Amino acid sequence: MKNEKLTNVLKKLENKKADSTDYKIEGNANISFLIFKNKPYQFSFSKRLPLYIIPKLTVEKISFKKVGLKHSEIVLSVQIENPNVFPYNFKQTSYKININDNHLISGSMEDAINIPAQGKSTITLPADVSLIGIIETHFNSWFRSAKTPYQLYFETKIVADDNSIKDSKVTIEAEGMLKDLKK
Repeated sequence: MKNEKLTNVLKKLENKKADSTDYKIEGNANISFLIFKNKPYQFSFSKRLPLYIIPKLTVEKISFKKVGLKHSEIVLSVQIENPNVFPYNFKQTSYKININDNHLISGSMEDAINIPAQGKSTITLPADVSLIGIIETHFNSWFRSAKTPYQLYFETKIVADDNSIKDSKVTIEAEGMLKDLKK
């Protein structure tokens, strides 16, 4: 799927305040099953559905839960806003944070995340980091937080009864400046 192209189309529809759109999926496959050996198969189907709006992810703060020289535990407080008319349920979430384009923090959680339709949920994401690594690599970054960028990459799977989206992988990104997280 051409995600960048899809994202651009969905954003244009969102800006036009569209509430639904026609989705069309076309494809080609070769079927090898019993008597069929590499038989070409073409498919095409379309359906009018509510407009899918990509959820917005905002890092509210990063705080230390346990501080140690070799390992420290931090907690990311992240808000996910779901502007869609349907709820979102996620599972098998993994995440990472880059500061100044250097990978620094990563973690994962198996717990389900439920975000109501047209609502927000704040979740906490635990992560284990090396305080020595943070100090060595990013000591000056904390003091220049107004000019130090961060990126959060949030990857998860959709929980749904519908087989067309069930276990689909979703990646959401957020970025900003460290000063925003120190409030």
